[in-house]
Amino acid sequence: MEKDIVDGQIGEIGSYDVEFKEGKLVAKIGLEKVGLGVNLQVSINSDAVIEAIKKAIPGQIDDAILSLLQTALKS
Repeated sequence: MEKDIVDGQIGEIGSYDVEFKEGKLVAKIGLEKVGLGVNLQVSINSDAVIEAIKKAIPGQIDDAILSLLQTALKS
């Protein structure tokens, strides 16, 4: 499942993109200035992201909802 979360420009020199792709949260940054191009990509397993959110929010109702989301992201 691919789901674009946010993307945009970094001034006149670059762009960014955050999305869920292949079960991971993927953040990309591309910069280009004076002929020098830099691309950075960071991928975090979606399970780790969801588990961190579960720990941050007290209670169990949100855990059930986040578990459904976790399953949906894998399909």
